[in-house]
Amino acid sequence: MFSLIRWLYEKQIVEDHERLIANHVQEVQNLYLTMRGWRHDYHNHLQTIKAFLAMGDYDNAIESCEKLSVSSDRFVRVYIGTLKQQLYICCTNATTELVRRLDSQYISLKRGNHGHRLKRIDAVVKKYGGYINRKNEPGVFSTEILLPL
Repeated sequence: MFSLIRWLYEKQIVEDHERLIANHVQEVQNLYLTMRGWRHDYHNHLQTIKAFLAMGDYDNAIESCEKLSVSSDRFVRVYIGTLKQQLYICCTNATTELVRRLDSQYISLKRGNHGHRLKRIDAVVKKYGGYINRKNEPGVFSTEILLPL
């Protein structure tokens, strides 16, 4: 009789452990799937931001290069990579003009409803806690962007 009670008790303990392990495995799988979803979403957000920022700078760079009279002087360099665990985007292009500045903001020389790309890029960088650096030297305009990963 004692051995039957002991056997039933041990069987109940084994079943409880199996149920706990099964619950734990299910929770780990749910966490894994959730993390994969977050990683996927985060990656897609970064891809979108990267494309948005690069295309905004790239469009400006192309417009600026088109103003050069000698086509061999035209160039646009875009570099996108990681630097110190941050997304690094650099766009450098040839230009004929020195871009005007008002305090830390660059001002478009175009008339009408223009000059919004730089402002939109600045807003995205600020929203994601990044850093932006622009340089305008004779013949060259460069934008560097760092975004935390």
